Amino acid sequence: MNKMSNLTQRAITAVIGVSLLLSLLFYGSGFAIQLFVGFLSLGMVYEFSNMAFGLADKKVKTFFLLFFTAIFQLLIWNYPYALMHLVFLSFLLSFAVFLFLAKQHAEHSIKPHFVELTLSCFGFTYLSVLPCALVFIRFLPSGKEWLILFFILIWVTDTGAYFGGRLLGRRLLYKEISPKKTLEGAITGTVFAVIAVWFFSEALDMQVSIMQIILTASSTSIASQIGDLSESLLKRAFGCKDSGRLLPGHGGLLDRFDSVVFAAPIMYACILLV
Repeated sequence: MNKMSNLTQRAITAVIGVSLLLSLLFYGSGFAIQLFVGFLSLGMVYEFSNMAFGLADKKVKTFFLLFFTAIFQLLIWNYPYALMHLVFLSFLLSFAVFLFLAKQHAEHSIKPHFVELTLSCFGFTYLSVLPCALVFIRFLPSGKEWLILFFILIWVTDTGAYFGGRLLGRRLLYKEISPKKTLEGAITGTVFAVIAVWFFSEALDMQVSIMQIILTASSTSIASQIGDLSESLLKRAFGCKDSGRLLPGHGGLLDRFDSVVFAAPIMYACILLV
């Protein structure tokens, strides 16, 4: 009964989530995508903070990490050329805050406190900076179509890897981190992603060559699967089953968008370079 209830929750959440996201992709403006990425980053940073911070000043560190994320998201869209400057500034401010907070850890836990500083810098880059690639894609020529292709690629990779693993899976991809993923499933997901991107690029009447499709789709598909494994590594490191509980039956935002975070910068780079 509990298993059926969980499956029902997953199905309902997936239908609602996909419907909202597709509506945003097809009808949303560039500003709407900016808002989506901003709230997504804040949600994922909050989940990461809950997993990563364990000292007594956890709430203070979480607040400042969310604050820096919000400021970064507000500024980057007004000054996109200042990306690196804003990253540098965020790093320096984070270090200054952790330096101030170190006073209360001076006698017992300076090293764990410093570890949490490095984790905060990692989390900020991972979950606030990398997702910006979604907006950069949206403002490219044919950016709306590329963004639609991107999410189709992510979904097809995930689905193809699941069924490919169930039907053909023999060799585990990385059993220490994700004991159910197989090499055959990963290859199937990538092949299906290339086919799907080719089909929908034709349907959307995009002027891209087959070589562009193969290189872009395969690179992005592989990156999405690495992103999935990377988030599994994080959860194992912190001893968490899910990153959060926001999405019934699915866990947290980071559980659902781990592939997106890794794959979006690769898609953006491929569009520019290929």
